[in-house]
Amino acid sequence: VWLMLLLSAVALVTQMQAAMVQMAATSQVEPTLHPAAAMGAWKHKLISRVRDSRTPLGECERITTAVAPHLNTLNEYTRLVTVLQVRSCWRIAIDLWNQLRQAGPRPDMIAYNTALQVHGKGACWEAALALMHELCDSRLHPDGIIGTSLIDACGRARRWEWSLHLFRSMRSDFAIRLEVPLYASTSRACGGASHWQLGISLFEELQQVGFAADNDAFGAAMVSYMESGQWQQVLETLDDLMQRGLGPDGEQSSLAIEALLQKSEPAKACSLLTDMQGLKFLPNNQVYIAVMRACASGLGWQDARDVLGQLHEVNIRPNEDCFRLARSACESAEASENSQQWYEAVSLLEEVLRLSMLTVSML
Repeated sequence: VWLMLLLSAVALVTQMQAAMVQMAATSQVEPTLHPAAAMGAWKHKLISRVRDSRTPLGECERITTAVAPHLNTLNEYTRLVTVLQVRSCWRIAIDLWNQLRQAGPRPDMIAYNTALQVHGKGACWEAALALMHELCDSRLHPDGIIGTSLIDACGRARRWEWSLHLFRSMRSDFAIRLEVPLYASTSRACGGASHWQLGISLFEELQQVGFAADNDAFGAAMVSYMESGQWQQVLETLDDLMQRGLGPDGEQSSLAIEALLQKSEPAKACSLLTDMQGLKFLPNNQVYIAVMRACASGLGWQDARDVLGQLHEVNIRPNEDCFRLARSACESAEASENSQQWYEAVSLLEEVLRLSMLTVSML
């Protein structure tokens, strides 16, 4: 009996050891993905690479070309088009949209809105108008978001007259009720095209009909005031915005700094930058272009360098556009055969280069 019990115990231990070895071996082997799941993971990984700002634009185009034939769902198409729009690869995004229309699933409202935004960034306003009519013909009902995207598309192409016409006929032609975003986008389209009177009147009309202006509406008004040279109004509009509990975005803060520079008040601009840093309402890097424009309008080079130094102190870095403008200023000074102006222009460019995180090779 004792012998039988011993043999049974040995057999049980052996079985347990074998089971443990099998479990260990199984845990080291990764489960095999279904081919469809593997393809989905591959597409997700590639689209994520396009989204990554560190991925060069040329590589984004190659990735899109590789993955496009394998897109099957509307969500996949819309997601990639949106990512391309964010990366400013609007030509590739438009090509992908055309592929969707020809061979892909039927677009919905979200897809049409994304397409309108892409065409707007590419200043393809006529194609945007065609898309709107195509949307209506497909028995989808456009909403205010679609209408705003269409007006923005015309505005980016500086077709302010079309933006204004669409705004006035939005209710009768598309059954879209006028709301704040439509007012704001139309005001910006007119003001940005130097028709600042229309831009300001739309901002005033918005408030007269009982709407509460939002950040976009205030920003559009500031653009119009800048175009008209009403620097003080820019600052008062910013003050009004903040008194209503709204925080200015980077563009609005940049416009306020430029208004002070155009008023030849660089010290106040530096002081405002310090205040904005405390409030976390700093300008975006387009403020460097504002400094260049102010220099072209008569701001002293030393004052400009002081402002550049303050921008560095609050950790705002220039981008490639700032370098191009600075270099253009240098070339203009050289062409004028004014040695002193040429020296100051070179000094300003060197200052921008010194403060920048970019390399000289990017020029």
